[in-house]
Amino acid sequence: MVAGRPRTSSPPPEECIELGKELVQWATEETKEWRCLFQQWYSIKKGILRKDWKNIIETPEFSPYYEIAQAALSVKCVDGTMKERFGERYIRLYDRGLIEVENEQAKFDAELKKVEENRAPQIIEFMVNYSNDPKHPIEILPKTISNPDSSSA
Repeated sequence: MVAGRPRTSSPPPEECIELGKELVQWATEETKEWRCLFQQWYSIKKGILRKDWKNIIETPEFSPYYEIAQAALSVKCVDGTMKERFGERYIRLYDRGLIEVENEQAKFDAELKKVEENRAPQIIEFMVNYSNDPKHPIEILPKTISNPDSSSA
C-alpha cells in the first residue's frame, strides 16, 4: 500500500481559476449560439465528466466564477432568452436565492403538516338557545371540548 495524497478529480487551483474565467466568459459573452445549460460548457465544450464537474464547482478557486456564471444564466431564464416554459423549469437550478426560499417554505409546510397530523382532534359542540326576542331569536354558543377518544392515549 502506497501512502500519499488522496486522489482527487479536480484540477490544481491555478487551472480551476482559468476554467472559472473561461466559464464566465462563455456564460456572459454575446453570441447567436443558445447558451443556457452548464452541461453545454463542461461536457460538450470542455469534455469534463459530471462527477468531476461536481468536484470542480466545490473548489474555493472555481466556485466564485461558477456563481457569476450561474447568475448570468439565471438572467436568461427571465429575460426572454429561454423559452418561457423552459426558463420556468430551470430558474430553480440557477437562482440560489430562490432555491433557499423554496426549500425553507417546503420545510415549514412539512413541519406544519406534521404538527397538524399529531394534533388531537377536537369536537365543537354548539348550544342553540331560542328566544322570543325578535332582535335575537336564536343564540348559538360554540364550545370546544376535548375528544374523549384522544384522552385515553
